Amino acid sequence: MKSIQPILCLLLLLLCNMLNGQGDRGLTNGTSPPSSKCKACNEAIANKPQEVLFGLQSNAAGEVYFVCTDKDWFVNFFNKSNVGIGVDVIDKSQYPCDAENIFPKSTVRKGELLPPIYFKDFKKKIFENDGLVMVRVGELSADMMAKAYELSLQFLRGSVMCYYQHFYNLDVQRWELLDTGLYMDTIAGISPEAELSDLPKETNILLSKRMKFEFPFEKGKAEYSPADIQPLYDSLRLTDFHILSAEVMAYSSVEGSTARNIELQQNRATSIVDALNSFQDKKFEAKVACAENWVEFINDMERAGRRDLASLSQEEIKARLNKGGLSKELEPFLQAHRKAILVLELQKKTKYTEMDNLAILSLYEETLADKNIETAIKIQQELFARVSESNMNPSEITEVQIPKQIEYGALLNNQSVFDYSLDKENVLQSLLAFKELDYLIPKDKHLKYNICVLETKAWLVGQSTVDPEKLLKDISALINLGIERRIVNKLKVNYYIIASEYHMLNRNYAAKDESLEFIYKKYRSLKLNDIDLVSLSKYFSSYARYDWAQRVIKSKTTKLDVHEDLLFYYLNLTIIDEKTVNKSSYRSTLINAFNKNNERFCDLFEPISEGGIGLSLLNNSKVKSTYCEVCK
Repeated sequence: MKSIQPILCLLLLLLCNMLNGQGDRGLTNGTSPPSSKCKACNEAIANKPQEVLFGLQSNAAGEVYFVCTDKDWFVNFFNKSNVGIGVDVIDKSQYPCDAENIFPKSTVRKGELLPPIYFKDFKKKIFENDGLVMVRVGELSADMMAKAYELSLQFLRGSVMCYYQHFYNLDVQRWELLDTGLYMDTIAGISPEAELSDLPKETNILLSKRMKFEFPFEKGKAEYSPADIQPLYDSLRLTDFHILSAEVMAYSSVEGSTARNIELQQNRATSIVDALNSFQDKKFEAKVACAENWVEFINDMERAGRRDLASLSQEEIKARLNKGGLSKELEPFLQAHRKAILVLELQKKTKYTEMDNLAILSLYEETLADKNIETAIKIQQELFARVSESNMNPSEITEVQIPKQIEYGALLNNQSVFDYSLDKENVLQSLLAFKELDYLIPKDKHLKYNICVLETKAWLVGQSTVDPEKLLKDISALINLGIERRIVNKLKVNYYIIASEYHMLNRNYAAKDESLEFIYKKYRSLKLNDIDLVSLSKYFSSYARYDWAQRVIKSKTTKLDVHEDLLFYYLNLTIIDEKTVNKSSYRSTLINAFNKNNERFCDLFEPISEGGIGLSLLNNSKVKSTYCEVCK
């Protein structure tokens, strides 16, 4: 019987090889080296306008469709009976964390191929749906649908595969405008997060503010008392504010036990929050998150010429640090890694804060009657803050009539801005209110600005007939009225974001490209916050300007306090780029994203149909290594 075993193994090996061959559906690879049969296909792909997109979709019934955004390109590409489409179905079990990726021995597929379909078979079944050209190209089996699967596309010329493409899920948008805000007596929305040098002063009427700063931790110190926090509290002039909420991201250095590091940071962060709460009667909510500071450790080791450490796994790094005195040698770096990033939501205290609603409304009416405009504006802002915090009904404010006279212009403008903030969907009604004020106060630069902002939004949502040429002239004229050039340029960027889409709809690609060029040249001077930068990056991605999309946000990604959405969008843009991913510093970007939101990070590696970027991310050994290290 023993002599039979080698023969049986040989038969099984032959059977596996035969099945691998059958799984190729008779196709051969014409991509490397390029087959002469693929010349027309390759030229069509190379000359395809970047605005033309195609891909695969599947529905709940398992039907698979090829989808294209441009009918003319589709018709020109599928022009012969032997031009075909293949679908390669890959599932997540092919990417185990404890072994090498599992692929068939094939040059034409990574998973299981559906039967190819050719133009001669589907030319009478092509249909259009919502501007897309679609054709059914296959059906998934029940076994396939039960798995976490993904679809890759093949273009065929007869039995030759000329083109193979994985797909990645990239979030894009074109119609999202930058936050320009509206003028009250300061512009709301221009700088939602203040630096220490930009705290609200008495002359600034905005009563709420976000403030962000870093707080270093002393080695060995587990808790902080009110006495420890008092100098910080005084230096930030927090006596002038109520703290409404706080977010704390606490980081430990990486040496030592992970469990102990996280526990220590939790205690430190909580004690800071408790100490801040002790300074005011009204307690605030706090969100606390903790992590080891692998991001700055890896980046610092790179800069310090210690790539031997930066390239190791986290477990290996800890083992090296915890013996031989290495952690003592690296203490100048580790010391800087122990910190908290604290974000406070503040509300300015006023002398009206303790008054009840009836009393402050009565005082508001008195100051209006006395034409005490400066005091009335301060009370008005206190009333707006109460509505925003759900401590007053907005109708109580509107019942107080502001006289429609020139001297009350600032109050009337502020009320119109506030009304718009409560109902941003009704752009036209707000626009009419501002134009009515413009008749009353025709030379007010703040009103002119607000009208331009709302005209732009009206053009965007189609609520008004807007003359684009006149709107652009009105926006440009704001500079001569005294509005800061940076703010005017931000509004111009919004104008060209909308204009580019109208050019795109009209297939005026040259004009569309001019709009993109203007936006790309101007954005650096606008001092955009993280959210606006993400919007701009998605906008460039929607026009396949992925190089610009990356540059817009790249400089922010190395910072611990980067906004989560910006960091994840940068990953979305770059994680499929082998050159970028293979840089040793990219690992710190991955870990930074994991620390921000570990569930969101691990979900990136799910199939596109489940909201991930795509399974094929795990084809890169470095990405897979980090994924398996932190997610598994």
